[in-house]
Amino acid sequence: MTRRIIEWFRRRWADKRGASPPQRSFAGLFQQFKELLAANNRILELMAEANERLGGEYIFDRHYIETFCQQTIDLAGRLVFGLELLAPHRYPALRSAFERIRTEIEEELSGRKTWVSTEFIMHYAAISRAHV
Repeated sequence: MTRRIIEWFRRRWADKRGASPPQRSFAGLFQQFKELLAANNRILELMAEANERLGGEYIFDRHYIETFCQQTIDLAGRLVFGLELLAPHRYPALRSAFERIRTEIEEELSGRKTWVSTEFIMHYAAISRAHV
């Protein structure tokens, strides 16, 4: 049964890319998939912990926020790079989106000035009674 599944993936890969897939064992792919699930579950746990602490009984300090963000960024990076290993060239925009979001979070944490998009700002001359 396993051999049939592997052959099906090989045919599917060759049809889409015109080449045979790199020789990776099913056990290796499955291990990579389990690591992705573990990273995803840990991100969800971190988010649940942060949500519980928003209840007011915990005082958020800078160290907690920085630690939370760094752990989440690291785990999300593992997810992105792990997906690239499992499905090469399948999600080309994922890495650039991750890098953009990571950069924005790091800039916010470092205190550098970030500019809000101006599309939400109206010029005074454009305001009429309909907007009031």
